[in-house]
Amino acid sequence: MDRDLRGDRRVRCALMSSVVMCMAAFGMLFLISLYLQTMLGCTPWEAGLRTLPMTVSMLPGAVCALYLLQRSLVRPALIGGLTALTSGLLLLTTVSAASGYGLIAAVQSLCGLGAGLLATVVNEIVMAAAGERRAGVGSALHDASREVGSALGIAVLGSVLMTAFRDRLPAAPAAGGELPAPGDSVTGLNALTRIADLPGPAQEAVREAFAHALSTAAAVAAGVTLTTAAVMWWGLRPAAQARPEPSDSAQEPSGPAQLAPSPEAG
Repeated sequence: MDRDLRGDRRVRCALMSSVVMCMAAFGMLFLISLYLQTMLGCTPWEAGLRTLPMTVSMLPGAVCALYLLQRSLVRPALIGGLTALTSGLLLLTTVSAASGYGLIAAVQSLCGLGAGLLATVVNEIVMAAAGERRAGVGSALHDASREVGSALGIAVLGSVLMTAFRDRLPAAPAAGGELPAPGDSVTGLNALTRIADLPGPAQEAVREAFAHALSTAAAVAAGVTLTTAAVMWWGLRPAAQARPEPSDSAQEPSGPAQLAPSPEAG
């Protein structure tokens, strides 16, 4: 990275927002796909179709971003995108074993709206700072931030989900030894993938444990996005303008001759 790109506060804030956006949005999309297949019984193809609300809602988010960028409202655009993303994640914390697809679709719509806003604004900030001469560098930075964020989202939120799911299972009622207390995430995942084969009490215990784990992961992601929004609000604050130093001429009475530029002045 060139020194001026590294030192550009707007570029740093934009890339940070991109990493957090992909970590939260696409990490949760991965977890939602597990919910659709294990809790709602969707096939992989059906689960894929049911993730379309997030893709579709990114379009109005991008349109809103262009509207705000045309009016130089970069700070409100970034904060608005993070706020919409946080709202969707907070809505997901209300998930329960009895929740249906309606809640998941609403979560995806809010997260997609925020992701569309953020992705468009981040791209504009980075590419504008890079300019034509360094367009390849700017594009690579934006792509790298998305890839890093997506990988972190699946790894971190996936670990939070499986840890919370595993820890919840020992307290769940086992039916005839069908639901052993798991000692690691692999055992917990096996209990989740064979949920349809479990008897009634054990199946309900697994469903409640997974809903609790998904809510916990969503709360963690919401905390990260909310913290990032606060950092962006502070980091993108307008720079304070330096007040001019008083000079001797300032003490003299001003007149038209003194306000006009001197012919000899540079």
